Amino acid sequence: MNYSDEELKIATDLAYMDLHKAYEKLNSDINVVQAIEYLIKNHNEDLSDNEVNHYREIIDKIEAIEKRNNVEWKIVDYKNDNKKDQTGLYGIVLDTGDGHIVAFRGSESMLNSQHALQDWSEADLALLKPGLTEQQKKVNEFLEEINNSDYITKYDNVAFTGHSLGGNLAIHGSIMSTFYENIFPRIRQAVNFDGPGYSKEYLAEYKEQIELISEKLDGEFRHYQWSVVGAILNPATGINFETLATKATWNPLNYLVMEHSTSNLIIDETTGKAKRETNLVNGGKSQWELMFGKFTESIDHLWAPVGSFLVDALGGILVFVMYYKVPLAIAVGGGVLALVAIGGIPALAVIGQLILAVVAIVVTVIAFGATIESMLELFSDLFKEIGKVVGNALKWTNDKINQLIDFMSTKVSQIRDWFNHVMKSYGYAVATPVIEVNTDKLRQYAERLENVRKRLQNLDADMNSLYFTNGFLDLLDIIRANRLPNSMKLKFCINYLEDTAEAFEKAERNIMEQV
Repeated sequence: MNYSDEELKIATDLAYMDLHKAYEKLNSDINVVQAIEYLIKNHNEDLSDNEVNHYREIIDKIEAIEKRNNVEWKIVDYKNDNKKDQTGLYGIVLDTGDGHIVAFRGSESMLNSQHALQDWSEADLALLKPGLTEQQKKVNEFLEEINNSDYITKYDNVAFTGHSLGGNLAIHGSIMSTFYENIFPRIRQAVNFDGPGYSKEYLAEYKEQIELISEKLDGEFRHYQWSVVGAILNPATGINFETLATKATWNPLNYLVMEHSTSNLIIDETTGKAKRETNLVNGGKSQWELMFGKFTESIDHLWAPVGSFLVDALGGILVFVMYYKVPLAIAVGGGVLALVAIGGIPALAVIGQLILAVVAIVVTVIAFGATIESMLELFSDLFKEIGKVVGNALKWTNDKINQLIDFMSTKVSQIRDWFNHVMKSYGYAVATPVIEVNTDKLRQYAERLENVRKRLQNLDADMNSLYFTNGFLDLLDIIRANRLPNSMKLKFCINYLEDTAEAFEKAERNIMEQV
């Protein structure tokens, strides 16, 4: 049997609980409901009122599932590498009475310096770097333990699941299961609940394993996305990628923070199936999600040392902010100060231009339509705050601070003007984030090919005249030299480019008439 979306979602919720405390304190044969009740009773001081209410809701749902299916959910194994100076991995294995669910915990609070380092810096951001993250390596160790356990052969039904970072780890676990003789034959499902995808290096390195698990699981190899987190990087090759509907109304904060929670999913009480997003524009993704996904993909495609440097820099700022409890603007400003400590204002100007150049590149790569102005305004405001921080730290006068702010604002305006000039100089037939066709360039290529074709025709005529002016022994050399591209083939390519440009522009006109 296959687990419902609701059952796998509940398993991801359980992975966020410290169920190992009950497992260790009581005995290894306790059921999940007993374990949760133990946490509520004995660790109440560690839980907020909202968490206690959430725990009780989970108890009610599990008891309903157990009654409906005449089963009992138990904890049979766990992997807790979530202490200080460890990797932060946390995973559990549940015996549901008819199979096993392996669930992984996602990223924990960024406000905790330990989790900011272990989860957000060394696990989430590290997904952008080549090689396995430390938590992915620990997943491999956990798989070895599961494969050699006594319980794994009890059922022929194993599912992997996780939310957020845990979703990435769950799909990674299913991919790595292809190396384990007791797990791979039994795996039936693998679901990523709104977690990040994978780098191009990862997908290339484990191409064969991904093909094996994708072919085995078919439609049960899933990546559910409903926020920007689920749009990060590349989904595993062959995975069934779906956008889920949520209860939250749209606004940027929801997409960055609130909506990422599984509590926002809409689950059918009868079937246990999560509601799919019916808005198929952009695959159901918002522009925020598309933009953030493209941004992480652009970092992934950078030269490895540069990408690693950016990831380490972002991670360092993140950990610094959370560990020392300082505002983000101060951390960024401090980073700029550290770079220019011995260089004075000229060096600051150079660094500022470099930063703004990067911004321009990012905007060029990932922004489209109305997003351009909003992004540049965001960066303009950010640099104003950085200017204030830098100026105050150096005890500058207000005039000097304003000069720096004006300098940064001027550069942002220059980038905006340059970008608008570039955008206006090209005719885009389809202005969507899915397909972008520059019809002007298509026609330019067609014109250049036509010029090349005419020059080749003239050259061919000159080559043909050589047959009559040279001796018989030179004929072979002339034939070899006269192997020029066929004029008719070039004409075909030219017509194809022009017809394609016309077709896209016609399609655009039809769309605009209906809007």
